[in-house]
Amino acid sequence: MRLIVLILLFLHNSFSLFSQTNNEESRSYNLSAKVGVGITKFAVSGFDTEDYPAMATRIGAVISKNIIGNRFQVESGMNVYFRGKSKSPLVDEIFWYGKGARLPPLDETATQRHIAFEIPIMIKYLWSGSRSMNTGLIIRQWGPKDHKSFLASQTEVGAIIGINQKVIKHFSIGLDFYLGFKDFFSGGAISSSGGISIRERSALFSIAYDF
Repeated sequence: MRLIVLILLFLHNSFSLFSQTNNEESRSYNLSAKVGVGITKFAVSGFDTEDYPAMATRIGAVISKNIIGNRFQVESGMNVYFRGKSKSPLVDEIFWYGKGARLPPLDETATQRHIAFEIPIMIKYLWSGSRSMNTGLIIRQWGPKDHKSFLASQTEVGAIIGINQKVIKHFSIGLDFYLGFKDFFSGGAISSSGGISIRERSALFSIAYDF
């Protein structure tokens, strides 16, 4: 909690300093704040089980700079990412009403709340005055947990692709899709058909404010 407060204070001070030193006439960088809400799931292969959908939230600040005329921008910044708690199909440790069979490490992890810090590195293409698309990577560091979780304290890298539409001055909306590369169940095998892999997937709708 203290770390989150310090990050929010840092972002607030950065916004204030940016506004004072980077006016409309002389600005070389663009700063925006973004809030996103959507859904996240686990993509499981090699085992027939639930994908454990949950609510996902992303709050962050983005700094961008034109690199090729007015068409391309490079973006980076810092996000705080929350993964909500999924509902387990397991009842009283006896009955399982979910798809396929229960995978205990996945069930234990998905039924907890998690927080992570992200650093996005993206390229944005502006194909019209109000519309753009972006693609790149997100480096994500998951926070520690007191209970057993394969996400806890893990570093994850994934690809992100999205589209954005400016709706009014300073405000834009967007939709981002994230595909995690990291296999959180690497080396695990239950049946002779092969190993199991578990990766993160998410889709978030966002609102951004450009300073």
